[in-house]
Amino acid sequence: MKRSTILLMAAAVALLFASCSQKTYYQMYQTRQAPQQSMQAVTTASNGDYTVVFNFFAPNGNTGFTVTNNSDRVLSILLDQSFLVINGQSHAFFQNRVWETTERFRTTSTKTQYVEMPVITIAPHASYTVECPLHLQEEMIAICGIKDNPGRKTSGTTFTVENSPVKFSYYITMGVAPNATELYEASFYVDEIVNVNESTMIVTKHLLDECGKENGPKVNSFTLEGADRFYIPYAR
Repeated sequence: MKRSTILLMAAAVALLFASCSQKTYYQMYQTRQAPQQSMQAVTTASNGDYTVVFNFFAPNGNTGFTVTNNSDRVLSILLDQSFLVINGQSHAFFQNRVWETTERFRTTSTKTQYVEMPVITIAPHASYTVECPLHLQEEMIAICGIKDNPGRKTSGTTFTVENSPVKFSYYITMGVAPNATELYEASFYVDEIVNVNESTMIVTKHLLDECGKENGPKVNSFTLEGADRFYIPYAR
């Protein structure tokens, strides 16, 4: 066997073992509402007719939101006049997207297409979740002086609204008929980034059974989960 072939095989084996020895870490992002906002809480706001709830907790940050119609009339969300701005870049919620699902039953299958609507209407005292494929942050942020392979002790830093690496705002046009629609605004920024190892981030516990005891099956649970946080997994 040629020496070059042997070296290539050795390199491939070395890469295989290196990839197997890598550990999973998580970069945790803590968000805070912008100072000029007068929201009831960082992830919930209400004007009487409606309540808006955000839950960012997901890989790379969930950008969807849930609106509850508190009134006795129909509430309309004008997605074609609603936007998400991330670090100064504007993204329209309405993209005229088409989804297709396939249902199979024995030897037959049925395809159904769903067309994105520019206006969403919500029945009185009901809720609707607007899903968005965008992420708040695509890749982890390398921060000088912060370990990207931390041990038991987490490693991170804080930011102000001026120097935050991630700032984002929602501009949602909605209203209850026959009143005119209004522009709802909610602005956030990342005020802390922390790198944690997998054992700090995830614990295994039993689900509760019908009697309320921890006798159910084992599941993984995030110790740092929160609606005002999101995370990016990475390997080192």
